[in-house]
Formats: sequence, C-alpha cells, structure tokens
Amino acid sequence: MTQFSFSLYSREIGGQTSVSMILPIFDWQEDRHEPGTKFRTLWLLHGGGGDHTDYLRKTAIERYAVKHQLAVVMPEVGNSFYSDLPHGPRYFTYVSEELPAMLRRYFPLSDKREDNFVAGLSMGGFGAAKLAFNLPDRYAAVGLMSTGPMGPHQLAEVLGDDKRSSRFEAIFGGLDRVPGSINDIWHVLEQAVNRSVELPKIYNCCGTEDFVYGKFREFRSFAERLGLDVTHAEGPGGHTWEFWDEYLPRIIEWLPPKR
Repeated sequence: MTQFSFSLYSREIGGQTSVSMILPIFDWQEDRHEPGTKFRTLWLLHGGGGDHTDYLRKTAIERYAVKHQLAVVMPEVGNSFYSDLPHGPRYFTYVSEELPAMLRRYFPLSDKREDNFVAGLSMGGFGAAKLAFNLPDRYAAVGLMSTGPMGPHQLAEVLGDDKRSSRFEAIFGGLDRVPGSINDIWHVLEQAVNRSVELPKIYNCCGTEDFVYGKFREFRSFAERLGLDVTHAEGPGGHTWEFWDEYLPRIIEWLPPKR
C-alpha cells in the first residue's frame, strides 16, 4: 500500500493546499496489477474543523483500501462546505474539476463513472451530496455519514444564528442565494427525479444520539417520498469518530463491485 500526503498549487483556491491519497500498490517494481490498470477511486471528504489527514489518523481507511483495492483521495477545504465562496476560493470547482484532472494526469485513477465514488462525514457529507447529485454522471455511489442539513433552512439553523451569521454569508452569500442553487440539495434531487436523471446509489447513516439525527430522519422521509435508491442505516452513537469508523467500512463494503 502506498500513501502520499502532499501539497499542490490550485488556481481555483489561489494558493497551496494539501491532499492525502492512498493507492493500492505495494511495490512499484513488482506491482500485482496489470499494466495500464486504472484504479477505482473513493473521494473521501473531511468534516468541519478537519483536514486531509483526518481519516488517516482516526480511522482504518488504509486497511479498508487494501482489502477492496481502492484508491482513496482526501482533499482539504477548510470550513468551506465545499463551496465556491462568493468572495474567496472556489472549493467546489477545485474538488469537482481541478483536483480530479490534476491527479488523473499523474496517477492511475479511473475517470469512469462506475469506478468513482464519493463519501464524507458531517460537512463532508454535505460536500459529497453536492458533488454526487449535481454531477450524477461522474459518481456511481455516494456515502453520507451524519450529514444533517441539506436544505436552505436546515443550513441556516446550523450556520445562521447570531454568532455565525457572518460565516453563513461568507460561505453561501446569504440565505436568499441558497434556494434553487447547487447548495439546495433537496431541490437538486427533486429536479433530477423530475428529469429522470440516473442518480448515484446512496448510503445514508447516522447515530441515534447524534445532534443531527432529526435532520437525518427528515432526509430519510424526503428520499422515500421521491423513491430514491437509498440504504438507510442507524445505530447507537453520536457525532464521533467511533461511529464513523464503524460505518465507513460498511459503506465501502456496500459500494458497487468492480465490473
């Protein structure tokens, strides 16, 4: 197994940023894979207050990647909610466009839809949902852990109180700019269903003691009403790494098999 943590320059961010990556290669001179192999890739997104090293330090992601022969890419985006900030870095464009193009140029990562998956926890789950549902032709499956808010008013509840209103403005440009945008996940899904778009498979999980559990249940009801292909899972646990390290391997086991 080969693991990298490196910095790179991003035009969309306007400076250096960091990425961690796992490749299922044990020896570059005696590689077990066929020449020209392009690896199935899990784009794994960190939560608020985290960074590109979170999963390496707090889960057994390297072991999961070895078992399933997955490349894993873990970018860093600060507390941006994976958004193109109104007056700052363009994190959504970076993660959705620039970073995949850069990494596929230098590493053997497949660009096929059936070989690409995205997952995240908390804020990273919001980012994963935004990528998967706005760009459904690029991902075969999406894993959401303790994701919580995915609609305008849910986001406002988390980020729009008196103490954090400036943060909401900085990330989304104000509540009036969220409805009907790529950040309005419920709207994006409704539009996709109305257009008969093929959406990625969805795994959605949350701990029953998590403070976002109520919002998890709201999304479950919404998804069932739309008839989405969702695997819902819940169990004892809070908004903690103990829960996420229990469910991350379940998500990876659930991913569609290699064709």
